Amino acid sequence: MDTWIYNEDIGPSPFEGFDVGGDGMSGYNIYGYEVIALRGYENSSLTPIVNGLKSGNVYDKFTLELRYRLPLIFCYCIWIDISGSW
Repeated sequence: MDTWIYNEDIGPSPFEGFDVGGDGMSGYNIYGYEVIALRGYENSSLTPIVNGLKSGNVYDKFTLELRYRLPLIFCYCIWIDISGSW
């Protein structure tokens, strides 16, 4: 019997959760949750809510950023952030 398989009778773990989306500056004192910043989204907007509780126990995040500096005055930056939480 595999012990790592999700048990529907017990539900998601209250520890090692992830709060995905936003600036990453809020909620740093929440016990058992790690805040994952993601530009372009509101705070906690990508964290699923099940039965009124946040239940983001798994997340992935991909970031691509390209910066190009022109002489002394301009700097162009293009970025893409992709993420999900389950």
